[in-house]
Amino acid sequence: MLSPSTERYDRGRNFEHCRSVESLSEYLLISSERVNAELYSRPDRRWLLTAVNRVEDSLELQSVGVRLTPADLYDKVDLTQTAD
Repeated sequence: MLSPSTERYDRGRNFEHCRSVESLSEYLLISSERVNAELYSRPDRRWLLTAVNRVEDSLELQSVGVRLTPADLYDKVDLTQTAD
């Protein structure tokens, strides 16, 4: 999960590094503050973004054969308290 202190790095330098790894086909970012997940996938040489922000949405991680919903991702996460 993305924390406020690491989000910039995970979206920037870390993702830049990951994009250079030829065998990496998916990169998942999950917000720790609200229902929001972004899946970057590379079915060919381009990265594609699929974003979800409703509990009824779903993401399919083809690399591991898993379909996830925000309900799965945020099970037992208290989103009622927001960071200042």
